[in-house]
Amino acid sequence: MGRVQVEVKRFEKEPTHLKTKPAMKDMTGRGFPALDKYKVFVEILGIANKCMWGHKEGERFEVDPFNVGGVCGFLYWEAYHFINLLFTGGSLPWEGEENVVHGACPDLYNQVSFRLVREKR
Repeated sequence: MGRVQVEVKRFEKEPTHLKTKPAMKDMTGRGFPALDKYKVFVEILGIANKCMWGHKEGERFEVDPFNVGGVCGFLYWEAYHFINLLFTGGSLPWEGEENVVHGACPDLYNQVSFRLVREKR
């Protein structure tokens, strides 16, 4: 019975995706009353290692169900249901504030923590 040795190395590579900042399309006044009443922002609270999308702590982006607002697609996907919750006037019972939802990016190694904030227009 021999032994097997395995060595695992993690290395950084250049991102292979395109980082584009799409223009925000104004959807107010187009039949979506929630968008006429509220704005929702993503605020980057912290980054565990290095965000591959390039987010920095303290950044703030306006988002809605129709506009990614320059946020990484994976982070937006994670936040999408909460964005809709905030636009419908809802809140989470475990959050301390009614207009705030906290979350984290699905990349566990480079995890980005964020906060969604609802504001009235």
